[in-house]
Amino acid sequence: MFSDEGYTTLFRVRGMPVRLHWSFPLGMLMIGGFNFVPGLWLAYFVLVAAHELGHGMLARRYGCVVTSLDVHGFGGLCSYAGYPTAYQNSVIAWGGVLAQGALGLSTLGLVAVLGQPATEFSAGMVHVFTRVSAIIAVINLLPLNGLDGGRAWKLPGFWWRRVRHRRPSSPHPDDLAASFAAKIRQREPGPFRKEAEGAARGWPEARGGAIERRGPGRAGGRGVGATHRRRRRPRAPFRRARGSVARPGHASSLVAGSGGDVGGADRAGAPTGEAPHARPRPSA
Repeated sequence: MFSDEGYTTLFRVRGMPVRLHWSFPLGMLMIGGFNFVPGLWLAYFVLVAAHELGHGMLARRYGCVVTSLDVHGFGGLCSYAGYPTAYQNSVIAWGGVLAQGALGLSTLGLVAVLGQPATEFSAGMVHVFTRVSAIIAVINLLPLNGLDGGRAWKLPGFWWRRVRHRRPSSPHPDDLAASFAAKIRQREPGPFRKEAEGAARGWPEARGGAIERRGPGRAGGRGVGATHRRRRRPRAPFRRARGSVARPGHASSLVAGSGGDVGGADRAGAPTGEAPHARPRPSA
């Protein structure tokens, strides 16, 4: 009936086995003063099982595997396997006391609605769920190793560190000075900023053969006040002489832009050495 460890499995809650140790009857005799009080014994078993179940539910919440919920004559034990963090262990340690508190508040609510217990059996259960549960919770929350209080009271420290990390810290004076200097540099007009301001005021800026001007937008184009870009036309170095006629197979007469020499280099594919033919001008 009992295993080598002295436990026997009574039932399972959501896959978590609830086991009873052989020392439980001895513990109940000591708690009941060696009297036959079945209501007190049953209530104590339910109280310890609820306490360990609270630990087990929070352990499952953090991805741990609950191997057993043990109830023995001097308390209980929740065994789970996994890799919880220190913060999660602190939360799991509060699960037992929270389960006891929920059970005690439910009992007080029933007493307020139904009235005081009329039988000794129910009176023993109410006594365990209220007064005995409060005493066990106070003892269990003592900040000592081996009790839930040794891990449970670390939780406020974790919360405080989280709040401190979330609060925006006051900037260092050197950081304030550096940010102020960066803003001043951004407001100083640089070379590109000067060109933009000049274009906004209508100043022509020639860059790479282009003229920047700001004026009313073109029809169907940019809006009013847009910046247009106008290219300069390169002036032709040579122009055709007035009245000259080109003959087939020969190059036409080209006159320099300054009106100087006639002929010279072949510019239209005429044979080298041939003089260009030009129609003589009529005499006056």
